[in-house]
Amino acid sequence: MYVLLILIIVDILGLFSVLKRNDLDPMYKIVFTLCIILLPIVGIIIYYLFSSRRKRKKFDISKRWGRSSKR
Repeated sequence: MYVLLILIIVDILGLFSVLKRNDLDPMYKIVFTLCIILLPIVGIIIYYLFSSRRKRKKFDISKRWGRSSKR
């Protein structure tokens, strides 16, 4: 009984995690959502393994102003 409740809570958290991300293509959101719904435990594991967070590019102010950062 408690295992089922924990599984449902983890599934709901996984779905919220997928749906609130703005950096994913909508098609990936659909695929990950279906994986989580159809394969609850495996779907969440697949989502967290393959949904890499995109690294934000650092803004280098020295390039913007035409100066080199090496002195």
